[in-house]
Amino acid sequence: MRKKLSQLTTIIILFLTLNTTFVPSALAVSDELKNETQEQVIETETSHPETEDPPLKQEMNESDNQVQPEDTDLNTDKTKINYPIIGYNTRSTGVMADKFSQYYVASRNGVVASESVFGYFEVDGQVAYCVQPDVLFADGNFTPQTSFAGISESQASRVNEIVNFGSGGAGTAGFSREFFITTQVMVWEALGWNIEISMPGLAEYRNQIENAINHYQTIPSINQSTQSVVVNEKSSFADTKGVLSHYRIASDGTNSGAKINGNALEVTPKVTSTNGTITLVRDRPYSGSQYFWVNPGSQTVTTGGNNNPITIRVNLNVIKNGHVKLMKKGEDGELIPGAIFRLTYNGQTKEVTTNAKGEAELKDVLDGTEVTVQEIKAAYGYVINRTPQKVIIKANKTATLTFNNKRQRGVARIHKKDSETGDHPQGAATLNGAVYGLFKSDGTKIKSITLSPKAGIVQGEIKDLYLGSYYWLEEKAPVGYNLNPNKIPFTIEYAGQEVAESIKMIEAKEDVIKGNIDGYKVGNKTLLNNDLTINPDIKPPLSNVEITATSKTTGIAYSTLTDKDGYFILKQLPYDTYKITETKGKEGYKLFAPFEVKIEKQGYTHHYVLEDKVIESKIQVFKVDSETNKTIPRSGAKFKIFDRKATQWVEMLKPNSVEKTTIFETNEEGYLVTSEMLKWGEKRYELHEIEAPEGYVLAKEPVVFSVLEMNADGIIVIKFKNDNQKGKVNLHKNIQQASEVKEKDSEFGKLTEINYTLQNGEGFEFKIRPAKDIITPDGTVRYKKGEFIQVDKTDFILKTDASGNAESPEFLYIGEYELVETKAPYGVVKLKEPIKFEIKYQGQLIDLTSASVKADNYLQKIDVLGYKQQETVTEWKDNSPVIQLEAANNGQVFALKNTHELVVGDVAIPADTTLNYAVVKDGIVKFEDILLPNVDGNYYIQEVDSKANHILDTHHYPFEYKAYNNEDKQTIHVWKDSFAVDKNALTKQVRNQLINELFKTNVSFKKINESATLKPNEGYVYAYDQVGKGATFELLDEAGKVIQTTQTDDEGMASWKELIVGTYYQREVKPSDQSHVLNTEKLKIIVTKEKISLFNEKGTLLNEMDVTENEEVFPLIELKNEHVKGIAELSKSDVSTGEVLPNTGIKILDKDNQTVVEGRTDENGKFTFENLPDGEYAFVEFDAPEGYLIDETPVPFTIKNHGEIVKCQMTNKRKPLVSSGVNNPQVTKLVLGSLMISAISGVFVFERIRKRIKK
Repeated sequence: MRKKLSQLTTIIILFLTLNTTFVPSALAVSDELKNETQEQVIETETSHPETEDPPLKQEMNESDNQVQPEDTDLNTDKTKINYPIIGYNTRSTGVMADKFSQYYVASRNGVVASESVFGYFEVDGQVAYCVQPDVLFADGNFTPQTSFAGISESQASRVNEIVNFGSGGAGTAGFSREFFITTQVMVWEALGWNIEISMPGLAEYRNQIENAINHYQTIPSINQSTQSVVVNEKSSFADTKGVLSHYRIASDGTNSGAKINGNALEVTPKVTSTNGTITLVRDRPYSGSQYFWVNPGSQTVTTGGNNNPITIRVNLNVIKNGHVKLMKKGEDGELIPGAIFRLTYNGQTKEVTTNAKGEAELKDVLDGTEVTVQEIKAAYGYVINRTPQKVIIKANKTATLTFNNKRQRGVARIHKKDSETGDHPQGAATLNGAVYGLFKSDGTKIKSITLSPKAGIVQGEIKDLYLGSYYWLEEKAPVGYNLNPNKIPFTIEYAGQEVAESIKMIEAKEDVIKGNIDGYKVGNKTLLNNDLTINPDIKPPLSNVEITATSKTTGIAYSTLTDKDGYFILKQLPYDTYKITETKGKEGYKLFAPFEVKIEKQGYTHHYVLEDKVIESKIQVFKVDSETNKTIPRSGAKFKIFDRKATQWVEMLKPNSVEKTTIFETNEEGYLVTSEMLKWGEKRYELHEIEAPEGYVLAKEPVVFSVLEMNADGIIVIKFKNDNQKGKVNLHKNIQQASEVKEKDSEFGKLTEINYTLQNGEGFEFKIRPAKDIITPDGTVRYKKGEFIQVDKTDFILKTDASGNAESPEFLYIGEYELVETKAPYGVVKLKEPIKFEIKYQGQLIDLTSASVKADNYLQKIDVLGYKQQETVTEWKDNSPVIQLEAANNGQVFALKNTHELVVGDVAIPADTTLNYAVVKDGIVKFEDILLPNVDGNYYIQEVDSKANHILDTHHYPFEYKAYNNEDKQTIHVWKDSFAVDKNALTKQVRNQLINELFKTNVSFKKINESATLKPNEGYVYAYDQVGKGATFELLDEAGKVIQTTQTDDEGMASWKELIVGTYYQREVKPSDQSHVLNTEKLKIIVTKEKISLFNEKGTLLNEMDVTENEEVFPLIELKNEHVKGIAELSKSDVSTGEVLPNTGIKILDKDNQTVVEGRTDENGKFTFENLPDGEYAFVEFDAPEGYLIDETPVPFTIKNHGEIVKCQMTNKRKPLVSSGVNNPQVTKLVLGSLMISAISGVFVFERIRKRIKK
C-alpha cells in the first residue's frame, strides 16, 4: 500500500512540477481568451442594453469539495453565449476573520461534525456563512456560484432569508456574537443538519430573526389599490399594516412626483401626469445575487442576496379635468331653457343648449384651460346677450357662470286707413282723431289712444307689452267716417334675438260716410224745325247727358250719364260738399247752371229735376268780291237753305208778310236776314246760290254752316263770294335721284353701287314776278314789274310736289312772268337763272287759263373723313403693357354703310349694306366725291380690315347725311363719339378719334403636381393629381426680356394677361414647394388674332387654341411638376473586417415610423430603393446575417434634392464566441494538463481530510 502511495506521490510531484512549468502559460492563454471574449461582449453592448451578471451554475459532490466545470448560459437580446466556469474571471478572497467560542455538534445522515468554535468568515469583506459544517475552511480564492450541489432551490431561498435577516439584518439589533451564532445554526438547520448547542438566549434570537423574516413578507395595505387624485393637489395614502416605510419608489408611471413620507405614499400630480401605476420595492439588506463561494480544499460558504425583492403596485387615476356649468336667467329671475352657447377652448369649440332648468354643462376640460363662453342663440322670447364670459378650469371643480337675458318687449301699432283709398281720406273726411282701445285677448283693457299723423300716416302705438294675443277696438270714429264695431285681433310674435322690441303694425281700414244724388234731365222743347206732331207742353227727356259732382275739398269729380228716360244717379259719394255741373250736355241744348249739394249722412239720397233749353239763331248773308272781299252793292242775288237733318228746304215767312217761301233774296245793299230762328245743328245747313249778280261767275258749291251754342239767340253772318277770271302756271321739276342698285366686286370685297338718273323733283320752291306791269281791264294795276307776287303780304312760293309738279293758284292775271328758284331741297345744287312764261286770255266763258314750264337739278357731291388712331406698345411695366396712341398707318380698310334700310327705286337696300370702301392713310380714312340718296339718312363707317396686330373695330361710327344747303359739295368729319359737317368741324371742342385697340388676349395654363402616396411595405405610388398652387412663372418677349410674372392660384391656374400679337417665351422659376422639381423647359407661345399656339423647345406644337369671345377660361396646357425623388442606398459590412454583408433584412421607415419598404442586401451588401419622395427616413435592420448580432439602431437619412443618391453605412458585429477560442493544439494540451493536475491534487487532499474527520 505504501508502495502504491509512494508511486502516487511521485506522480503527483511530477505533475506539480509540470503544473509549475505549464499552468502560468495556460493561465496566460486563458487571460487572452478572456480578453477576446470581453471585447466581443462590448461590441454586443453597443447595440443592446446591459444585462445582469450571468448566473453561474455549480454542482458539488457531498463528499468532494471539487469544482465541477459546467456550461452556464448568458442571455442577451437574441444572442446566447456559453461560458465555461473556467472562463469566468471572478477570484474573491475568503478568510476566517474571527472565531467565537461555542461548542456544537452537527449531524446529518450519519455524518457528525463537532467543534468548540464558530468561525466568522468574510469573502472580500462580506459576512459569509458555512453550508458545509463537515468540511474545514481554508483561506484562499473563492469562486461564486448561484447554486450548489445538494442544496435545493427552496433550501437556498430559506438560507437567503435567514442570512438577510439574521446577524446584522433587518429587524435585529445589529451584529453580535449571539446573532451570528444563531444565524449560522439556523442556516445549518435549513440545510437539514441537526445542531446541538447550548447557548443562552438562542430561542429569543431565533424568534427575532423569524419575526424579521415575517415582517419583510408583510404586504402594505395599499398594494393593488386604485386611487383617484386631482391635478395640483397633494394626496396621501397611508399603509394600515405599517410596513410602507421599508419600501422605495421603483418607478412612477404616472409622473405624479410620488414619494414615501413615513408610512404613507404621497403624490402631487401635474397636468402632464397620466393614469398609470406606481411601483414600490422592498429591498433586502443584501444586494445583488445570493452566492455560494467555492474554494477547492475549503468548505463552501454563502452570502445573502436580493434575489426576489417584494414589489407592490398602486394604480392612480389622475383627475385632470374640471367642468363648466351655465345658468340662464331672465330679467325676473326665471330660468330660461333653449339658449345656445358656444364654448371656445384650446382651439376648439362646442355648442350647448340650456335645459328645462336653464342649465347647460361642459364636462371634462383640462385643468388650467381658459374657456370663453358666448351666447350665440337666445331662447324664444328673449334678446341675445353677446357679452362673453371667461373662466379658468380647476380640476375636479365645476365653475358656474350665470348669463342674464332681457325679455323681448312688444309694441302694438295701429295704422288708420281708408278702406278704399288707403292713407288718403276721401272728400272732406279725415283719418286723424280716431280713438282705439287695446285689449288682451281675454278682454282685459290695457289703454286707449288717439291716432294722429306721424311719418306720413295716421297711426298710434302702445309699448312695453308682453308677447301674445291682443285686439284693437274703435271707440270713436274720425270726422266723415263710420264707427267700426268689430274687433281687430292680432298677435305680437317673437321677432328674433337681435332686437329688443317686436313691433306689430295693424292696419285699421274704415268706411267713409257716403250718400247719393239722383234726378231727371229734360229739354224745354224738341230740336226739329216746324214739327207740328209734338205737344209743346211735354218736355222731352234728355238721354246720355253727363252729370258731374265735384268735391270742393279734393277736386275729385264723380260723373254719370242719363238713361233713355233722362234719369241719372250719382252713387256712394264720400262725405263732402259737391258742385253739381252738366259736363256733357245734349247736342242742341244749353247746359244748366251749377249748384251745390252736401253729403253728410250715411245712405241719404238727394233728388233733382234739371232742364236744358234749345240753341237757336238767325242768319245774315252778304254778297262779296272774292278778291277784295268787299260787298257787291247790288240786289237780286237769290239763295235757298237746305236742312240736312230734316232733309228738306227751310221754309219761313216772307218779310212783312204771312206768306211762306223757300227763296231768300238780297236787298240793294247786297245782303239778306232770315225772318225766323234756325235750331241748333253742326253743319246742318247748306246755303245755295241760285242766281248770281251781274259780272260774276255763279257759285257752283253751296256754303255749309252750323248753328252752335256760341250762336245762341244771335245772328250768324255769312259772306258769299264771286270770282274774276284768272290764270295759273304749271311747273315740272326733274332732279338727279338714285334709281337702281347693282352689286359689284372690289379689291376689298363686295359692295352695292347706286346709279343715279333724273326723276321727278319734289320740294323745290319758286317765286313769281311780272316781267312787265300787270293791269286788269278796269285799269287797276294788279302787279308791278320786278316785284314778287305776294299773298297776304308775303311773297308767294310755288313748291313742287312728289311728282315734280307745281301749280300756282288762280291768281295770275293776264301778262308775262318769270319763275325764280328760291329754294331747292337741301343737297341739290340750285338753278342760277330764272324761268320765263306768259298767261294768255282764253275768253269770258272760261273760268281758268294756264301756262306750263320745266327745269332740271343735280345732287351735290359728298366727302366723308374719318380720323383714326391706333394703339402701340412702348414698354411693359408691372405685368402690363404700356400703351400709347399714334396715327393709324397700317392700311386699315373701312366700309361706308347705311344704318337703316334704303329704298332705291323698287329695290330696298338692307341696313348695313356696304356702299363704298376707303383705306386709312396718315390717320385719315377718306370717302371722296361720293353721291348719296338725297334723303336724311343715317350712315356709318366701319372697319372691315384691321390688319394683323389690332382688334377689328366692329363699332359703327355713325354720321347723318342731312343736306342743309345747296352748295356743290358737303364734307362730313367723323370721330369716335361725334361727327361734324363742313365748318362745324373747326369749332374748338374735344374730339375723340377712332381708335384701333391692339389685339390682347389672356393665356391661361394649369399646374398639376405629382403626388406621393405611401403603400406601407410596398413603397410610394405617384400620380399627377395634386393642384399645383403657388408656382411662379416668367413670361419673356421675343428679345428675351421678362415682361410678366405670375403665380398659380388655389386651383393651380395662372394666366398671362393682355398679350398682344407676337411671340413669347414662358419659363418656370419657382415650383409650388420644395417637394417638387422645377420644370426648366422654356415654352414658346405665338399669339395671333385667330389662334394661340404653344411649342416646346424643339419646336413641336404642343397645343393650339382658337381665340374666342367666350369668357370661360380654358388652360392652354397642363404643366406637370415631378415630385422630388431620391435614391437611398445602404451598405452593410462587418464592423471589424469591413466585409460586405449580404442577405441582411432592412426596412425603411418614414418620419411617422411607417414602413415604406422591406428588403435584403444583395450579394454586394447593398440595399437600394429608388423613387423616395423628399423627406426624413431611417434604415432599420430587422434581420441580421447569420453569425452576426442584429443592430436595430435606426440610421436616419433625408431626401432633399431630386435625383440625389443618399448613401448610408451600417455595420454588424459578430456574435461573441466564449470557448477555448483557438484551434492551437498546444494551448489545448496545456489547459487539459493543468486541469488534470488540479483534479488529482484535489482528490488526494480531500481523501486525507475525509479520513481525518472519520477518525
